[in-house]
Amino acid sequence: MKLSTRQYSRRQMKWIRRRFLLNSRSPPAVYRVDSSDPSRWQEKVYQPAEIIVRDFIEGRRPEMEPVERIDGGEERQEDCRRTMHCDVCDRDFKGAAQYRNHVAGSSHRKVARATTDKVIFVMNLTSFKEENRNGVAKIIKNTFGIGLTEVFAKMDSLPAVLTNVVGEAKASNIAKELSKQGIVIEVEKKIESRDRVELSVENRDSLEV
Repeated sequence: MKLSTRQYSRRQMKWIRRRFLLNSRSPPAVYRVDSSDPSRWQEKVYQPAEIIVRDFIEGRRPEMEPVERIDGGEERQEDCRRTMHCDVCDRDFKGAAQYRNHVAGSSHRKVARATTDKVIFVMNLTSFKEENRNGVAKIIKNTFGIGLTEVFAKMDSLPAVLTNVVGEAKASNIAKELSKQGIVIEVEKKIESRDRVELSVENRDSLEV
């Protein structure tokens, strides 16, 4: 039997146990037939099932004993009555088990990623070697893709924001490389959300070579 088939079978059995065998749900009687041998389908599956259905229709109790129900206990019954709400997805779930399965699922994680606060790092130019003004402007232009006119304007009004970078390591590495050219960059961590914007000085590379 293929692995995917076995996995599907286990999921089906788990669903059947939860849906039809828990006492807390007051389920109808469930009967088990043996379908392991396809060559004996009529004898082992069809005929026993037909007898059970006929007895049910005619109001008789089937001779075959139903599958034993699972006693979930008071805690399980109380949990099934609880309604838990996911604020991220704006959905309700019956019990902690359903809620945990939802939180661990791909649909919840996808929504959570889309609504999570965005973290960026602001690259602020604070100082540079004035004697190498033109060289500094070219380095900044090539590093951040900014036009020379805009670069010179920023150099004349320090401190100036050069760009925003996603990723702390990337921002820190850029600042360190520029510091070797006498260009001092202050890296600020900026947290953006739908409700707020927070700024904090995360890293400051102010070494000059």
